[in-house]
Amino acid sequence: MPYDEPQRGSSRVPVYTAVLKVPANTPVLSAVKEELEVEGDYVTRLEVYFPPGCCCLVGFQLRYGELPLAPSKPDHYFRGHGRLVEYDMLFPLTGKTSRLTLVAFNEDEKYDHALYITVYTKYEHEVEPRGLWARVLEALLAFLERIIGPRGRGTRA
Repeated sequence: MPYDEPQRGSSRVPVYTAVLKVPANTPVLSAVKEELEVEGDYVTRLEVYFPPGCCCLVGFQLRYGELPLAPSKPDHYFRGHGRLVEYDMLFPLTGKTSRLTLVAFNEDEKYDHALYITVYTKYEHEVEPRGLWARVLEALLAFLERIIGPRGRGTRA
């Protein structure tokens, strides 16, 4: 459930959080899967907190359907112990809302564990315009300087 629900077109970044509970003895082939509904045009950042006690026995992967986003290889998973994993990306989403899949397994034979997930998204106008417009203005200024010269003096003598 998001704790920040911006309106489309606003400058506030949508942020979504989840607590993923993973029972003891959950093998990778029977991993816990939970869907997280997000809004935005891109997934830009993932944070996964592995509390102390996980002892790198719990693995986590973020997917878009069955496509692994983070880590990007199907058989790779983040692991940790008292550690925050931070992963930046720029993955395009389709539709007004999209469903991401949180996937985790637990090789700990005795203890259940919980992972704390934060997903950040952005809208198209938050990702492209600044860089794109800066490049367009730079090219336009370079063109105008060639035509009319620096500081408007012109190219005629």
